[in-house]
Amino acid sequence: MRTRIAALLGAAMAQVAHAQSLENRLGECRTIAEAEMRLACFDAVAQSVEELATPAVPGEEPAVATAASREQDRGPLTAAWDLWRPAGRDAIDILPYHSSYVMPITYGDRTNSAPFTPPTDSMAAGLELDKEEAQFQLSFKLRLIDNLLGEDGDIWFGYTQRSFWQVYNEEESRVFRETNYEPELMLSFPVNYDFLGLRGGLVGVSLSHQSNGRDDPISRSWNRVIGMAGFETENMSLLARLWYRIPESDDDDDNPDIEDYMGQGDLLFNWEVGEHELEAMLKSNFEFDDLKAGLQLSWSGPFPGTRAIRWYAQYYYGYGESMIDQEFLVNRVGVGVALAEWY
Repeated sequence: MRTRIAALLGAAMAQVAHAQSLENRLGECRTIAEAEMRLACFDAVAQSVEELATPAVPGEEPAVATAASREQDRGPLTAAWDLWRPAGRDAIDILPYHSSYVMPITYGDRTNSAPFTPPTDSMAAGLELDKEEAQFQLSFKLRLIDNLLGEDGDIWFGYTQRSFWQVYNEEESRVFRETNYEPELMLSFPVNYDFLGLRGGLVGVSLSHQSNGRDDPISRSWNRVIGMAGFETENMSLLARLWYRIPESDDDDDNPDIEDYMGQGDLLFNWEVGEHELEAMLKSNFEFDDLKAGLQLSWSGPFPGTRAIRWYAQYYYGYGESMIDQEFLVNRVGVGVALAEWY
């Protein structure tokens, strides 16, 4: 053991001496007047730099992955959260969060025309909804603080807005049936460990407010503290989240049973297959004697003639597709386009 440590220390000292020698040789190269000889001198220095970049002990790889090596074999999670940046590369300050898409047509097998019990608003209770509607979502995250604690820890502002639009329903003035707004403040840390064949890439916590911006009796809102841990391989990522609802007073709580339907945690799965991308979201209330869950599947691929958008298809089954439909079992399919990832 002592022999190995001495060898490593000796190799490290040799590398330092080599680097100092290269600096001196660069200075000598700059003083050469003849162009070809000056170029040959710089080529020799470049060759020495390549030798310096090899592992300190022949046959040995560094024990800890560097930022450059993680960037080289990065997976979807590393890309989505801009983790393990090589030295000298600036942080990407705005990135996608959840998918951003427009589905001009979605179809559900039934409609929720009275989204409250009992129906106390005669106009809303009498709303004649179409099974066909448009749906769109905008979602992004903005890095507010980079490297909060030394070289680790980023603070993000996230925003997701999802709207359900009765655009084909002329009789009801093409109303926006529901819009959910969710701003978040997030703290994330990169990590590097192996777990069941997956590479741990991210841990974090966020403070979330989600609401539909409506008045009673169809007002919906809640506040959560969300813990998250992310894992990945070269072409797959898994983000596990658990949340705690911040309690409200009885007078302010407009949906006390929201956790029963919107769940207490979720799994977000992403799989890149060539130029195609498959995503799955599964959320649950973890109450196995009265299980309520929601499953969303999506598939996107290259759109002909452009790299800015991708074709997009989505299927949702279960509870909690939207806040207004939290207690309504939804079975819906839709098609449209999604913004291509720009990282």
